[in-house]
Amino acid sequence: MPKYTSSAKVVDGSLVLSLPDAVTPVVMRLSLDEAKSAAFTVLEKKGQHVLTVQFSEKESRDIAPFAEKDLAIAALMSASAALEKGSHLSAMDGQDHARAPISIKGLARWGGAICALLFLIWVISAVNNSMPRAPFPAGTTQTAPITDPQKTSGVPLSADDFLNRK
Repeated sequence: MPKYTSSAKVVDGSLVLSLPDAVTPVVMRLSLDEAKSAAFTVLEKKGQHVLTVQFSEKESRDIAPFAEKDLAIAALMSASAALEKGSHLSAMDGQDHARAPISIKGLARWGGAICALLFLIWVISAVNNSMPRAPFPAGTTQTAPITDPQKTSGVPLSADDFLNRK
């Protein structure tokens, strides 16, 4: 039984693999964006079992070689468990807003604010419509009387004559 065992955790949007029981002990950090489309595999190379992350058919990266296949599979399973737990944590962390739960308290707060705004608009319009306006006597108009411009054009007129004219 080895003194140290492999472990994996999701920290700050990254998968952190700690592999002290590998032939070459290593700690590796892989972003969750890269890990979403990657596959973790255990391949046999040169008599050792190598934990590998495969991004595409052509691109892969060796993480660590293990002396025994069981140790490599244990490291693979710890990475799998960490990714499974980490995907739930990142959704609640606010990194994935499409899956973030909607709280009733938040809806009630926004609903109350919208209702208060609508009530305020209603009060302002009600007060504005109830204010008295200066009434105009029936039959009066606010326009100046139309006179023939040819008769009055260019003729000097005193202020008293102008004001007394109808």
